[in-house]
Amino acid sequence: MSLNQIIDELEQLDDDAPLPRDIIILPPDNANADITDEDSGDEEFVTLNNLPGSQLRAHAEIKYMCSDSEEDSVPLSSLAKRSRTTEEPLIVEGRQPEPSTSNSAPVISSTSAVPFVDPTLPKNQNYTRRNRHNPHDRPQWQENHGPRHLQTPMYYFDCMFDDCVIKLLVKYTNIYGIQKNKVGNVTTSEMKCFLAILLYSGYTVVPRRYMYWEKSTDSDFSIIYNAMSMDRFTFMMTHLHCCDNAHITTESDKFAKLRPLFDILNEIFLNMAPLEEIYSIDEAMVPYYGGHSCKQFIRGKPIRWGYKFWVGATRLGYVLWFDSYQGHAAIIPPAYRQLGMGAGVILRFADYLQFRHPGAPCHLFFDNFFSSIPLFHELSNRELKATGTIREDRTKKGPLPSNKEFKKTERGTFKYKSSQPGHILVCKWNDNSVVSVASNLENIEPLH
Repeated sequence: MSLNQIIDELEQLDDDAPLPRDIIILPPDNANADITDEDSGDEEFVTLNNLPGSQLRAHAEIKYMCSDSEEDSVPLSSLAKRSRTTEEPLIVEGRQPEPSTSNSAPVISSTSAVPFVDPTLPKNQNYTRRNRHNPHDRPQWQENHGPRHLQTPMYYFDCMFDDCVIKLLVKYTNIYGIQKNKVGNVTTSEMKCFLAILLYSGYTVVPRRYMYWEKSTDSDFSIIYNAMSMDRFTFMMTHLHCCDNAHITTESDKFAKLRPLFDILNEIFLNMAPLEEIYSIDEAMVPYYGGHSCKQFIRGKPIRWGYKFWVGATRLGYVLWFDSYQGHAAIIPPAYRQLGMGAGVILRFADYLQFRHPGAPCHLFFDNFFSSIPLFHELSNRELKATGTIREDRTKKGPLPSNKEFKKTERGTFKYKSSQPGHILVCKWNDNSVVSVASNLENIEPLH
C-alpha cells in the first residue's frame, strides 16, 4: 500500500478501532539512484506536502501487538473493513505506552535539586470521546518481599533528624544569637536535648511552660529539669533559626526562613522512604493560632486554623514529600503553570518519585482539587498510573449528563466516556450524591 492509501484508510477508521503500533515505510525505488526526486522543503520540518512522489508511492506495513504478544503485520484495508462492518472492535492486548519525549531543557527549581520535566502536552489539547474504553496496559508492579529488619524508635528518629539537620539548626541558631549580641555557643548535644524536650512536651501537656521545671510533688518532671535548665531552654527557644536572616534571597517565598529545613527533610524522606506502588497526595493542616499571612481557615476540618501543606504520602501515611501552601505566591515551575496550581503539585511530586525511582510504575491517588484531564494525560505520557475524583467543569466538556440531571436517575446508575488521546476514563454514578472519577488505568468491567 502507498502512503497516500494508508492516510486515507486511517481517516476512515472508527474510534473503536485500535491504533497502529508501527508504520513502516519502505525505501523508494530510486533511493540510490544518481538523480532522485527528493523533497525541496526544510529538512528539519518535513510535512506531507513536500514529500517526494517516490516516497508517497512506496509500500508500507502496519504492525500491531496481538494478544499472544507476537508481532503481526495487519493489512490496513482488512482492518478498516472489519471496523466498518462489525460493532466489536479488535482488542489489542499487551501494548506498552510510548515513553514521553521533550526537546526542552529541564527546569531546575531554585528551592530544590530535583529537576522538573517540561510537560509533553500542547497548550490547547483537543480530546475526543467514545463509549468503549480499552485502557493501555501499564507496566505492572513487581512486589519486593525482601527482609525487613525492625529497628528502635531512636534509629528512625536519627534517620529523619540526622547530623545535617542538627548542624543546620546549631549553625543558624548561633548566628542569630550573635546578631542579637548574645553568644550562646549551642552544641549538637544541646540541640538534640532541646528537640527531645519539645517532643516530650507534646505528649505531656501542662498549662504553662515553666511548670516543667517545677519540683513539686504533683508536677515532677525530673527527666526535663535534670537534662536542661529553664534559662537555657528559653534561650534556644527564642533564638532557634534555620537560615541567616541577613542573606534571604527569595523575597516572594513566605517560608524562606524555613526553606533550608524543608529541602533537607524532603531529601531525607526521598532517600529513606520505602518504595511502594500506591501514593496519596492531599492537603494537611499544621495547627497554628498566631498571626501569619499564610495561616488558613478551613471550615469543617478537624484542624481549622493553621498552615496548609501539600503532602505526598504512602498508603500507610508515611510522608515522602511536602511543601507549604502560599496562595497566589506559591512556587510553581513555569512549565506547569498552564496546567494550574493543583496539577503543578501532582507533577512536582511525580518528579520527585521518578527522580528517585526512574521507571517505577507508581499509582497516584488524589481528589478533585488536583484532577483535570490534561493532568491525567501528562501522567500517562510519563507512564504513571493515576486515579482520582474530578469536578464536572474539568472534564473538558465531556458528553456526560450534568450533575443536576444525573440526580434524577435511579441510585446506582452510571455512565462513562473514554477520551482520546490518553485513554482516560471518566465515570459518573449516582450514589448519595453524584460522584465523578477519572483514571488512566482502571476499567469499568467487570462491575463489582
